[in-house]
Amino acid sequence: MIPASNVPNPAATQRLAGGGELAPADFYPVPDADLLQHPWRCIGRLEARHPDGGAYQHAGTAVLVGRRMILTASHCFRGRAFADGWRFRFTPAYANGAQLRDPAGGFVTRATLTGNVVLGRPGHFGAPDLTSDTAAGWDFAICELAVALGDVWGSLAVFATAGHSYDDVKWTSVGYPVGLHGGEHPIRFPGIDIHGVENDRNGSKEIETDDYVLRGPLDRGKFAKGWSGGPLMSIRGGQWVVAGVMSGSEPDGLDIDGTNVFAGGQRLLDAHREAHQRWSRFDWAGWFPFGGTFHAGDSLAAVERRPGTHEVFGRGTDNRIWQNDYPVDDGWSGWSPSVPGAVAAGPPTALSWSPDHVSVFWVGTDGQGWTSHWYDSAGAWSGPYPLGGSFQAGDSLAVVARRPNTFELFGRGTDDRIWQNDYAVGVHDWTGWTASVPGAVAAGPPTALSWSPDHVSVFWVGTDGQGWTSHWYDSAGAWSGPYPLGGSFPTGDGLAVAARWANTFQLFGRGRDSRVWQNDYAVGVHDWTGWRVTALGATISGTPSALSHHADHVQLYAIDGNREATNTYWGNLDG
Repeated sequence: MIPASNVPNPAATQRLAGGGELAPADFYPVPDADLLQHPWRCIGRLEARHPDGGAYQHAGTAVLVGRRMILTASHCFRGRAFADGWRFRFTPAYANGAQLRDPAGGFVTRATLTGNVVLGRPGHFGAPDLTSDTAAGWDFAICELAVALGDVWGSLAVFATAGHSYDDVKWTSVGYPVGLHGGEHPIRFPGIDIHGVENDRNGSKEIETDDYVLRGPLDRGKFAKGWSGGPLMSIRGGQWVVAGVMSGSEPDGLDIDGTNVFAGGQRLLDAHREAHQRWSRFDWAGWFPFGGTFHAGDSLAAVERRPGTHEVFGRGTDNRIWQNDYPVDDGWSGWSPSVPGAVAAGPPTALSWSPDHVSVFWVGTDGQGWTSHWYDSAGAWSGPYPLGGSFQAGDSLAVVARRPNTFELFGRGTDDRIWQNDYAVGVHDWTGWTASVPGAVAAGPPTALSWSPDHVSVFWVGTDGQGWTSHWYDSAGAWSGPYPLGGSFPTGDGLAVAARWANTFQLFGRGRDSRVWQNDYAVGVHDWTGWRVTALGATISGTPSALSHHADHVQLYAIDGNREATNTYWGNLDG
């Protein structure tokens, strides 16, 4: 036997009560008292909305099989591609209306069809024979949800066997057929015997039963519509597992009433494991306050000099720069004054271009830029060094190092233009401030990012409240024209940006609702995704800062409503 796929299941198991042989008409609504109990609460309605808008319509049944994954039948998507503007949502424990407090939590963001894990654009299914009306063993889809509903509602494991041993237990199926209760309440059919298993394509199997009839010559489609994607489930190894999903029925020899087919097999198990590895293990963690008292509306600065370590800087209410390091004795070191002699009129920015070095930059009370640096060999901060310029009180500076021992520093001048100052260690002093990023008019401080030695991108909030960007490539020798990115941000705020891998950006900002919003871009693959609420929707009091130290991780730091430092991360929550 192949073990059930190892998916977190936070809810306790519950054994079937009774079972036994049932006549075809013996369908049982899930009692209201059981509806919110495991495993019945993990099953729900899948609904679709037409590209022209309107209400969501019943499309099938689905079941939670992970923190943010559902399993359903692929034919529920027939003729309804994301790419054509269709939208889908899943509501667990649906009964005569949504159970979700926030229905947006059930939105489907991407899907796989016929067991092929597709990580491309939403709705790019790659199912060449999806138009077939024939029940099939490959007729399943695994979908990703926008929110980890499995943390609240629980989930079921996915199961397959090496042989035809599906007939050694009684099975149950649950669905939302429109022929019974109008698809408004789940119907349970326990005590199912499997009478045959047929190999289908690439490891998928048609799991067959004739215990009940969903489609026959006189009532064709009466019960089938809406039950598609309903799980074939039982308890194996002490936990609820799903062996397949309802595909439909097909004639079986002289039996004109047909055989009911569930899609499953090793192909389903493999696809689920791959989707679990690539999707469900990665999400935003909760927010974790870590002390300090800072100016409302400020941002924090974070650097990682060595893998797994963070040094975070902020402007305290005394206008000194404070520092907190992680990990120290498996926790934060605690906030302490840093950068002796620094008096800041805005939040600091930090950069490390080698494991033994940190440089901090800030706007002083005299309006000019300042810097100080730390080298481990010296064991102390250098004295603050003035950099000139004239900047807005409350602003931060932005810095990148495209090559070792070089800095490119950006700031919003008092004329609201973006100014630049460059430095190369051991080669020359600072070049002095010059107007940069032609055409940029900023309502807040800029941020900058370089993901290759010949490239710099700068981002800012414009006077119209939306995000803007411009980029420099050495080969072009000039800045691109400013490009609008949409969104709506407070005057005086900046943006935060991280690049988890080359040619990609993840952009963050504090919306006017004080929540964190995100916009992603991949060079040469797609345009910007558009702004969406992210990081669990928590509220912050200033611009977030972002840090990514490898392709599977992004860290956000911010000041919360209590003027305390807080952080969250997107990454592998299971390891």
